[in-house]
Amino acid sequence: MDNQLNSRARNSVPTLVVGLAAAVLAIACASPADSQRDAATEPEQRLELVEVDAPAGDGAQSANLATGADGGVYLSWLEPSGEAGHALRFSKLGTSGPASWSQPRTIVEAESFFANWADFPSLVALDGGGLVAHWPQKSGDGTYAYDVMLARSEDGGETWGEAKPPHDDGTQTEHGFVTLLAEPGGGFTAAWLDGRNTGPPSAGGHGAGDGGHGDGGDGASTAMTIRGASFDAAGNQIAQAELDARICDCCQTSGVAVAGRVVVAYRDRSEEEVRDIYSVTRGEDGQWTEPVLVGPDNWQIAGCPVNGPAVSARHDTNAVAVAWFGLRDGTPEVKLAISNDFGATYSDPVLIERGSDGSATLGRVDVEWLDRAGWVVTWMTDVGSGEGEIRYRIVDGSQTSAKMGPTGVLATTGSSRSSGFPRLTRDGDGLVMVWRQTQNEERLHTARLRLSATPAATN
Repeated sequence: MDNQLNSRARNSVPTLVVGLAAAVLAIACASPADSQRDAATEPEQRLELVEVDAPAGDGAQSANLATGADGGVYLSWLEPSGEAGHALRFSKLGTSGPASWSQPRTIVEAESFFANWADFPSLVALDGGGLVAHWPQKSGDGTYAYDVMLARSEDGGETWGEAKPPHDDGTQTEHGFVTLLAEPGGGFTAAWLDGRNTGPPSAGGHGAGDGGHGDGGDGASTAMTIRGASFDAAGNQIAQAELDARICDCCQTSGVAVAGRVVVAYRDRSEEEVRDIYSVTRGEDGQWTEPVLVGPDNWQIAGCPVNGPAVSARHDTNAVAVAWFGLRDGTPEVKLAISNDFGATYSDPVLIERGSDGSATLGRVDVEWLDRAGWVVTWMTDVGSGEGEIRYRIVDGSQTSAKMGPTGVLATTGSSRSSGFPRLTRDGDGLVMVWRQTQNEERLHTARLRLSATPAATN
């Protein structure tokens, strides 16, 4: 449903044009003896997609994925319900026999959802078997007056406790674009964009780039902020902090909990309207660091592009990867940077896709670590005639470097905003992806992604 986030037009961005790099490098994943073989005969790892029937009904949108501590994969989504309402539902992917989703369960059903293409709900599975979900819910008559609502279940989602917001400011302003992260011991962390300092909900407007947002206010005192809160295993909030006092109004946040730390990435907003990606880290002492620049795009734009970063972790090395979309020197790019010190510093970015003639990148990125291969980055590209491709690239996962690997197309859908944001999550030795098909239908599709080694081409 392509509705409210599309209406706040105030600015525009030139058409973003991009093409795939023609060269594809093989990823070496063999034994020392294999390394002596001619490079032309090395196997090249690619992703194979096998669809799994999605459990969502017609018109479903705003899908999200999460992998629990037990390795279980959870899918959540919004589905039309009644004349004007929606139901937030979820399902779990079976771990034995042929892949299939469980019978959907409803978390909450209401007419007050802030249902849109870019700010989607989420669900995470906690240590000990609990679940926590979030969704955006209208808080007033203003178009962008909405709250973040959190609810917990202790019985696998059969029943849910009272829904409460993590913020206590009480302002009828924008609160959303949430990152939920499960932590050891059954607790969790939430990070969200918080509009308590932005004034009336009518102060800004979405409208730049691929569904942008004209930000309200000019100074830090009237800008959108990002806040983070920690919760214990009983669901009690034990700490809350402002993480950055001036950020983009409607780009998704993303994060990861690893080795007792939390890293959250987001799109910043400088006084000069530079919209680059930054991250903050909560250390083992519970304190948040100052914001750190992930990659210097120097993208100056007077409106939010509604295109946030994605974060993943390689837990065996504690490496953290951030993928993002941006403009550099007027050309759109998808890039990846890796930190080996929990977000204190980042490697030079690896270019995943850069603009050229023939197609237009839409960003909408995600990233996950895939054993035996490396980082898998996904994004969307407009290839014309209203069609969009969901593309991927594998990036060598060594700790000290990042090299380009195989690329390809995983699926096609419409290129409009209503197709939303494809999502990835870990699933054993592979991945699961969900996306929204908007050509000839409006339905969610899900698939398992597995590596397939094929001989590299010879000259």
